[in-house]
Amino acid sequence: MTEELLRKSEKAFRTLAENSPDSIVRYNHQCERIYVNPAFERSCGLLAEDVRDKPLEYRWFSDMPVDEYKSLVRKVLATGEPVQISGIWTQPEHAGEHYAAHLVAERDSEGSIVSALAISRNVTEAKKAELELEESRCLIRQLAGRSEAVREEERKHMARELHDGLAQGLLALRLKIGLLSLEFGAKAPEIDTRVESMVCLVDDAIKVVRDAITSLRPVTLDLGMLPALEWLVEQFSADTGIPCEFRSDLPSVSLSEKHTMAMFRVAQEALRNIFRHAAASRARLSLVSEGDFYLLEISDDGRGFDPSKINPKSFGLLGIKERVSMFSGTYQLETAPGKGTVIRIRIPRVAPSIQS
Repeated sequence: MTEELLRKSEKAFRTLAENSPDSIVRYNHQCERIYVNPAFERSCGLLAEDVRDKPLEYRWFSDMPVDEYKSLVRKVLATGEPVQISGIWTQPEHAGEHYAAHLVAERDSEGSIVSALAISRNVTEAKKAELELEESRCLIRQLAGRSEAVREEERKHMARELHDGLAQGLLALRLKIGLLSLEFGAKAPEIDTRVESMVCLVDDAIKVVRDAITSLRPVTLDLGMLPALEWLVEQFSADTGIPCEFRSDLPSVSLSEKHTMAMFRVAQEALRNIFRHAAASRARLSLVSEGDFYLLEISDDGRGFDPSKINPKSFGLLGIKERVSMFSGTYQLETAPGKGTVIRIRIPRVAPSIQS
C-alpha cells in the first residue's frame, strides 16, 4: 500500500514537474542531480542525460560558487528549512540569464527528508526592467540635481545683482536725500520733514531688498554650514516665535558648496514645515558626526501625523527627499498623531557630486 502511494505521488510529481514552466531539479544527499524537468533543459541548455547522476561541478555555469550552492542544498537536506537564492547562469558563448530559485526539502511518508528540490524561474526580463527602472531613477535624480543646481546658481546671481545694483542704488539715494537737509534745511525748514519721510521710505525699500537677498542666498552660507544653520535657527525663532535649539559636536563641516546649499535647503524646508503644520511649542535642529556620515536631525513637539496618510502633493517632504537623493543620502521620518515629528537625514562625508 505504501509503495502504491509512493508511485502515485511520484507520478503526480512528474506530471506537474514536466509541465511546469519553472525549472525543477531534484538532488540526493550527495548533492547529485537525480531528476531535471524539461524546463530545466530548455532554460539551462543542458540535456537530462548529460547532467543526471553526475557531480554538481559537472557543467556548472552559475556565478555562485558550486561549493556555496552545495552547502545550501545540504542545509535544506539537514534542516528542512527552505532557502531562497538568486544568481546568473552563463553558458559558454551565451549571454547570462538571471534566475531566482527556491530550495525545499522532500520527505517520505514517515517525514524523513529524502531529497531536495530546486525550483527556479528565469527572471532575466524582470531584472532588465528593474535595471532600466533604476537607470531611469538615476537619470531623474541627475536631472533634478542639475535643475536644483541651476536654480541655486540663478538665486545666487539674482542676490548678487540685487546687492550690487538695487541695494547700492537705494543706499546712494538715501545719502543724497540726506544731503538735501544739509544744503537747503536752513532756508526751508519744512524740507526736513519731507526728507525724513523720504528716508523712511527708502529705508523700508532697503529692508525689503535685503530680505529678498537673504531669502535667495543667506550671506552666512559663505562662512560655512555651521554658521548658516545657527543663523537659520535664530531667524526661525525670531520670525515664528517658536523656540528652536541648535546643537552640533562638529568643529567644522567639510562639504562642497553645492552639498552645503542642498543640506541648508533641507533644514530650511523642514523648519518651514514645522511652522506651517506642526503647531509646535518647541523645535530642535542638530548636526552631528555618525561614522562616515553627517546626521542632520530636525524635530518638534507638535501635533505629528499619520505617515501613511501623507498627501502626495505635500511638496515640502517631497522636496526634502529629492534633495537627499541627489547626494546619496538617506531620509527617515518618525511621527505619529500627537507625538511630534523627527526627520533624520544622513549625508555621506565624502558626498558624490551633484550633476550640473
